[in-house]
Amino acid sequence: MTFFARAVFVLLVGATFFAFFAAQRLKSAPPVAQLAGTQRYFSPNGDGRRDALTFGVRLQESDDVTLTVVDGEGNDVRRLANAVPAGPDRLLRARWDGRTADGRRAPDGRYLLRVNLRKAGRAVTLHPGVYVDTVAPRPTVFAGGTANRWITGPVAGRVAYRVRGVASRRPTAVQVLRTDGGPPRAVAEAVLAPGVRRGVWDGKARGAPAPPGTYMVVATVRDTAGNVGRSAPADPEPGTVAGRPGISVRRLLGRPPVDPVRPGRPVRFDVDSRGRPFVWNVRRIGAPRPVSRGRKRRGGALTVTAPAGPSGVYLLALRAGSDTTQVPFAVQDAEPAPILVVLPAVTWFGHDELDDDRDGLPNTLVNGGPAGYPRLLASGLPAGFAGQIAPLLVFLDRQHIGYDVTTDLTLAASRRGLAQERSGVLLPGPLQWVTTGLAGRLRRYVDGGGRLAMFGADSLRRGVDVGRDRLLRQRPVTRSARGCGRCGVSRAVPRRCSRSPTRAGPAC
Repeated sequence: MTFFARAVFVLLVGATFFAFFAAQRLKSAPPVAQLAGTQRYFSPNGDGRRDALTFGVRLQESDDVTLTVVDGEGNDVRRLANAVPAGPDRLLRARWDGRTADGRRAPDGRYLLRVNLRKAGRAVTLHPGVYVDTVAPRPTVFAGGTANRWITGPVAGRVAYRVRGVASRRPTAVQVLRTDGGPPRAVAEAVLAPGVRRGVWDGKARGAPAPPGTYMVVATVRDTAGNVGRSAPADPEPGTVAGRPGISVRRLLGRPPVDPVRPGRPVRFDVDSRGRPFVWNVRRIGAPRPVSRGRKRRGGALTVTAPAGPSGVYLLALRAGSDTTQVPFAVQDAEPAPILVVLPAVTWFGHDELDDDRDGLPNTLVNGGPAGYPRLLASGLPAGFAGQIAPLLVFLDRQHIGYDVTTDLTLAASRRGLAQERSGVLLPGPLQWVTTGLAGRLRRYVDGGGRLAMFGADSLRRGVDVGRDRLLRQRPVTRSARGCGRCGVSRAVPRRCSRSPTRAGPAC
């Protein structure tokens, strides 16, 4: 090796050692700038919680500072300060509202703060950075576990629930809402500690045992960035609630058959008495005494014998302890009668506020459905039965006017029952929903000279599809609230009426 080569080798080795010790000294030296007292997460979404982030920058030596927010690739996002004096005893503060230089909200992600020192002629990027996070957490509630643990009663008891997606550093707020009988309203509240996923509702509403109804457990979670997420919207609707947050409080419910039964044949009812013994009796509407009665040791299937005699509507009355309920059912004699009475079973099942899918909301046609059928009737006698349907049927019985009886569900599933030899079809209560097929048959019956009498407002104006065990609401099938002046049939029934218009209303 020549002298020149040895000299170059020695110089390279010396430079390497010098660079090593210089680097070690720089590592051990205090940083020229550092962040002071700043949060790492914020959510500039305008909800009033952590919408902006305040930076505190402290320098090792005095200088004129320019602060710039940069993204993960080093691209400028927003300049926060320009040539501002700062030093060891003068903390520089700057505020970032999460906006870019052109005023748009910065995308979610990690951002860094670059510090330019004018006098020192250098720039440093401060770590570990901050995070823009505007995505709200999505907690999900599951109440009651498996089987029927989500149903409680007759006195509401403890029901366990768990929350998926809780925050590890912040508590979870829990509300129990009652969702039947009007808009959702809070009846109980609780707080789960940070990271805790399980809780128990004690079955009380405002300090007293919760009355029968449908309830929903709602969890509210706040993340580190200040985003707030709820397991259900403030005004929940069917299809907007994830999980199974529903809890049902029940006392005594009965489920009537959908179709009319023949006299002397067995009739099956389902009874939910919450495991208690109950007594029952059957009587015809308007009759002073029951035609049969009995006792059963616990709820479940109840089979009775349909009363003998002419067609009519009967009530099954149930009593368990101090709780009572009644459900109607139809008995159809084999001998035909000139008048056909059609009971609005679709309206009964479609109005009843029962939670079928455990989302904590009643499944009804009113709130969009679908509604299950046949179903237990949480409200017992349907609305309007005692004031509209029962008095009309009692009048027919007392006047010894014979009639056949069926339900709109039975009529929709059959092509019989509207023969022209009938002198009239009687709708004793409002058929608020009707299938397209049944509406067309009623129209053809009227067009052929048949008479249709309707009692109750708002009939035959909404469409419904009847599935195997579901009632599915259609779009409105009427353009006008007015009906035909001659036949009274709503315009939900297609085609034109063959009769001429009168002053009572336009032709269909």
